Amino acid sequence: MNVQVVESWGQILLSDSDKESPLSKAYVKVFARDSSGKVVFHKDQNNSP
Repeated sequence: MNVQVVESWGQILLSDSDKESPLSKAYVKVFARDSSGKVVFHKDQNNSP
């Protein structure tokens, strides 16, 4: 798996190492630093399946 981070856009791009094609499905757990500096799990509010 290849991982590319586009920090300025807030994107993570994942692709298959062999085929160099985008992964159709992936689970990514994201942590963020809040305004107090504490690291917290960031839960997406999107309810799409």
